[in-house]
Amino acid sequence: MNRDSEKELKRKREAFSVSDTSINEAKHNEKSYTQKKKKAKQNAYKCGKNESETEDDIDVALERKRLNKKLEKLGESINVLDKKLEKSIIKGDGSVRIEIREFFTEMKDDLLKSVTHKIDVIESHLFENDQAVEKLKTEIKTLKEELNSQKDINNTITLEMKQIDLNRKKFENES
Repeated sequence: MNRDSEKELKRKREAFSVSDTSINEAKHNEKSYTQKKKKAKQNAYKCGKNESETEDDIDVALERKRLNKKLEKLGESINVLDKKLEKSIIKGDGSVRIEIREFFTEMKDDLLKSVTHKIDVIESHLFENDQAVEKLKTEIKTLKEELNSQKDINNTITLEMKQIDLNRKKFENES
């Protein structure tokens, strides 16, 4: 019995240390990213980068912050799971399996929502691009028609000018 309780305590410590390290890694990643961002800004000023590149850097920074917040929430969820796991290990009932299933179901649902949102955004961009392509195709078609009609007009004018020139030469020869 004493060995079992020692093993349980060891498992608890390992689980707790895993969740702590994931939170610490998220914080460390955020700190190192802010340092990289400062260096990138300094390099941008030195190299004379344009504003769109720095705006892209800002967008990337915002995305990283959002991801770091998600990692922190994930770390908090892991801590909650650790506490529930500790309770269920001590009780020795089968609720661990149920809790793990619920946890992974929630994670799967969150991930699925994120992926479907990204798919919707991409589909809307594709639809907009398709509309723009169709509009450009119709514009090209009308421009080609205008060009052909202009060529026809030019050809008729050229023929008329030749005819007038021939008539003038004929008239000059007769006089």
